Order: sequence, then structure tokens, then C-alpha cells
Amino acid sequence: MRKLESAQLRNGLLQGATWIILASVVPAISPLAIREAVNELVTKDFTTAAWAIGLYVCAVELSRGATAAQTLNFGQLWRALRRSIANETYDHLLNLPSRFYLSHKTGETIQTVSEGLNGLRSVLGALTFGIAPAVLQGLSILVVLIVLERLDLLLLLLVFGISYGLLFRRGLESRVAIQRKAVEADAEAVGIVTDALIGQEISRLFGTSDLIGKKVDDVLAKGEKSWLAFFRSQHTNHQQLVFLFAATTGLYLLLVAYRVSTGALTTGDFVLAHAYILQIVSPIERLSFASRDLIQGIGNLTRLAELLDHEKEALSIDNRDLSLKDNHFTVQLEKVSFGYEPRRQVVHDLSFEIRPGETIAIVGLSGSGKSTIWRLICRLFDPHAGRILIGGIPSDQMDLTALRSAVAVVPQDCFLYNDTIANNILVASPLSSTIEVAEAGTLAGLEPLIARLPNGWDTKVGERGIRLSGGERQRVAIARAVLRRPRLFVFDEATSSLDSETEKAVEKSLSDVSAGASTLIIAHRLSSVCHADEILVLDHGRIIERGTHTSLLALGGRYCAMWSAQSSRRHE
Repeated sequence: MRKLESAQLRNGLLQGATWIILASVVPAISPLAIREAVNELVTKDFTTAAWAIGLYVCAVELSRGATAAQTLNFGQLWRALRRSIANETYDHLLNLPSRFYLSHKTGETIQTVSEGLNGLRSVLGALTFGIAPAVLQGLSILVVLIVLERLDLLLLLLVFGISYGLLFRRGLESRVAIQRKAVEADAEAVGIVTDALIGQEISRLFGTSDLIGKKVDDVLAKGEKSWLAFFRSQHTNHQQLVFLFAATTGLYLLLVAYRVSTGALTTGDFVLAHAYILQIVSPIERLSFASRDLIQGIGNLTRLAELLDHEKEALSIDNRDLSLKDNHFTVQLEKVSFGYEPRRQVVHDLSFEIRPGETIAIVGLSGSGKSTIWRLICRLFDPHAGRILIGGIPSDQMDLTALRSAVAVVPQDCFLYNDTIANNILVASPLSSTIEVAEAGTLAGLEPLIARLPNGWDTKVGERGIRLSGGERQRVAIARAVLRRPRLFVFDEATSSLDSETEKAVEKSLSDVSAGASTLIIAHRLSSVCHADEILVLDHGRIIERGTHTSLLALGGRYCAMWSAQSSRRHE
């Protein structure tokens, strides 16, 4: 709870405990005043009775005031606690390794976090307004009965409490597994809907709305079945508790009435007994409702806890300071192999080097493992075999933050936040000035676009940049990379959505900007890699050819065939 000060939490808990005690103990004592008033009225002593009634009214006011203060304290403490936990949770999610997101849907993850936070509120609310007050009030009543030497009534209430506890626990245990299945089904449904909304254009174009709707309905039906079983179990348990309470109430009042008729107790004692049996109702009802919230909250919290159990990336290793000097930023891959799944290797035994200021290009058919290489260099994934050295240091021994700050990637699928163009560029360097943002945009060819837009750099791009064209999104991503001024530029099909004229202009600008930095170009369009110092040709994750553009053409192999095929298409 990094953002919630321990003193604030401690003070909030102490205040809350004080209000809970007052709101629970005072009602247990206040019936004594009514008992005294009734006994005095029987003897026609109005003055004493009036004083007793006044004390009772004061006790009621104190109890209700404490309850109101308890509610206010809980609200204040909960909002601060929620903010702290939410920040910690989202920080945890943003620092989970990429492998986590290969097996978890975004929608399900968001639903798990949302329900987990709500679950925490349910648990705390059940403890604060249900269980703690009920237990305190019950104990206070037992203490009063002991002081008044009503041991027979005390024994009856103890038997009732034990019986209630056993029934309550049995119902509690039977609902835990049921509720977990229901919550999982709800999260799965949200995951399907989230995927559908992200790909809403595809859904409309291919007419898959009905299919998605059926998937959601099937999952919700499964969840509904679990929820109905949960509610039936809860109803059965509640009816058992109601019957137990009714039977206990009858026996309790009959016993008190008999003792009043024999003269062992006064009329005021009967009123006191009736008041206490009614007071027992409130804790029992609170426990019943609290049990429902507690079960649901624990189920949701369990899923959130499992999510937080996933280990984060180790951004810093032993506080090691990584020095990445320009003349030492050499990237070496030595016999690197990797697969997203154990049985399906994506790259095999790769070895090559990117020296400072050098441009290396990787080409090959789709699915040959080209994009995987830069993900390994940035340590979004670690190789299963071999190693990657940065400046002679194994990458798995380096500070991740320092490593990634030295690399700027322009991926083929350029993700933009639902924010302004300027803020999307500033992601790379939040402290950069407006002038620096404009300079980066100019180098990326964004000036004509900015000039046409009424709000210029402050134009909102929409969710995932939907208000911009594919080429415009790539220009924003290129400007983002330029602003970072890294040691290594990675362009993964970075100009694939640009027309030929714009592509040449952007490539010239990038060549100027990346002077002195290393560059890794991943491309399908071979005309964009002719100038590379070395070109690697990948096939099914293996390097089958390597050399300059001229030497590869002279070799007459795969690269030469790809060049001839693309040249033919350009002249058609």
C-alpha cells in the first residue's frame, strides 16, 4: 500500500473500531433503562421512570450517532484503501512478463481486477457492518445476563448461538465452490465481449455478431446455473436459521413469562428479555447478509490474489547500474533459440551481431520469426537456449529499465492511446518540450497532417488511433521513436503503410536521426533494406542467407528470388 500512509490507515482503523464498539455495546446496555422505567411505573414512581427514559433516549442517540460516524469513517478509509490497492494492482499488471498475456484475455483480466476490488469492499463491509458489530453486541448481551445472574437464559442463548454457528458454517462451505464457478463464468463472458468490442469492425464486416452473442449467452447461461445453485443454497440455509430463531424466541419468552408469574422476575425483566431477544435478531440478520457478501467477496478476492501471484519482471537486478555508452552498445545473439510454446520453436540457433552505428536488416516470409527477434533483444521474452549480449553483458543480467530505454521500437501494428497526438509522442520521453515533440514529428513527416487538423498537436486520435489512417499512425509511432533518441532503432515494417514517395522521405529523415545509433530493420519490402550493412534472410526461424544487397543478389538464392518477384510487381 505504497500510496496509503501507515499513519492514515492506523488512525482510520482506530476510529472505526471506536465507532463499532459504541454502536454495538450501547444498544446492549440501553434496555436496562427501559427495564428500570417499567418497574418504576409499576410502583407509580414517574420521576425515576422519566430519568430512566431520558437515559434510554440518550443511549439510542449515541448508538445511532456512532453508526453514522462508522459509515462515514468506512467510506473515507475505503476510498483511500481502494485507490492504493488499485494503483498497486495496475502497476503489477503493467509489469507482468509478456508470456502472461499470451494465456490471459484482457477483458477477463480487467473483470477480475474490478470484481476483486468490489470483493474487497464486500469483505470489509461485511466485517465492519455485519460480523464485528454482531459479535460485539452478542457478547455484550451475554455479559449483561451474567451480571444479572440470568444463567438459565444465558444457557439458552449459548445453545442457540452454537447451533446457529454450525448451520451458518455448513451453508458457508457449501456456497464457496459454487460462487467461484459463477464468478469465473462472468469473467469469461466479459472477456468475449471485450474481444468483440476491440474487433467491432471485423464483427460487422464478417457478420459474426450473432455468433459472438451465442458464445456470450452460453457462458452467461453457465454462470446463471451456478448463481441459481448459489441462491438456492443460501435460501435453504436462511430458512433453517429462521426456524431455529423462531423456536428459540418462543422458548425464551415462555421461560421468562413463567418466572414472572412465579414472582422470580419482575414485569420489567420480561420487557428486558423481550428487548434482548429482538436485539438478537439484528445481529443474526446482519450475520446472514454478511455471510452472503463475505462469500462473494472472498471468491472475487481469491481470483484477484491468484492474478497478483504471477511474478513481475525484475526491472532492476541488485540495483546494478548499467552504463550504455554509444561505443559499447553492441548487440550479439549467440546460438539463440526460442518458442512461444515448448513444442513449437519460432527461431533456431540464431547468431549475428549489431555493432554501434550499423544497420542490420532481417527479411523473410511471414511467420519466419522476424518480429520475435526484437522482442528477445528487448527481453519481452527470454531465449530458451543461447544468450544475448549487450555491450558484452548477458541481457538477463542487465537492468531492464536501462536496457529498454536504450531501444526504440516502431512495430508494424502501431498502438496509440486514446489521447492527443502530442501525448502519444511524449510517451517516449514525458519530460520533453513542445519544441522537441514538433521536431520529432517533422522528421517523421507529420507536419502536413498537423497543418490540416484544427487542433494540431492537441487532436485526439481516438481509441487505438482509429481517427488516423494506418500511415498516419505509423508516422506518430516513428516520431515517438525519434523523440526517445535511443542507442538502437528497431523498425518492424515501420513504413509498410506509407506510399513510396512518403516512405523515401521518412527513410531519409530516419537515416539522419539514427546516425551514430544502431538500426535493426525488419521488412517485407526489400527496397527499404538495400542500404543495410548486412541483410539476414530468415526461413522458419533459421538464417539461410546473409550478406549485403549486392552479394545476396549475386548469390542467386532466396533473397534474389524475392527481389526479382517484387521488382516484377513494381513494373506491372
